[in-house]
Amino acid sequence: MPRKLHLHGLLHGGLVLRPPTYFLLGNCRGVSPIVSVLLMVGVALALGGFVSLYMTSYVTSSSRIVSLSVSDALLLKNGDHVYLAITLRNTGSTPVNIGKVTIYLPSGSQSSDPLNIPLSPGQSYTITEEDLANHGCVLNASDFNVGSSYVIRVYTSSGGSQTSYTVSVLCQG
Repeated sequence: MPRKLHLHGLLHGGLVLRPPTYFLLGNCRGVSPIVSVLLMVGVALALGGFVSLYMTSYVTSSSRIVSLSVSDALLLKNGDHVYLAITLRNTGSTPVNIGKVTIYLPSGSQSSDPLNIPLSPGQSYTITEEDLANHGCVLNASDFNVGSSYVIRVYTSSGGSQTSYTVSVLCQG
């Protein structure tokens, strides 16, 4: 006949089963397994929420791309008149507002007043010498030499930030 041990009043097929005891300090009980699992699940959910919030704001901010391309630029001197045509295309994903235009000449620079031309994504606009003249920047033929290159800078704004785009144009005759 197998010998049965009896401790703490728990007897089961010859094996002694004791109630689990958790000691933190002395006789104080620690955190129960259920409470610890609930705490871990709560921390995991909170971290998941923070990661989700961060990724959502990152994707939203990175999807707002401001980009402008100069698809064509022409500077033509014909006698005592200068013709200018700069075609800009909004290649970004957010609307852009064309501001002032500055032309750098050997004698100094000439800047227009803000043009305030809105460009939606995918939209194009051609800035001409007439646009500049209507906004305080008259081009004089005596300032341009056929065969010389001139730097033209176009300033834009979008969502509170300003950017400039520079193009070098060869004066043709």
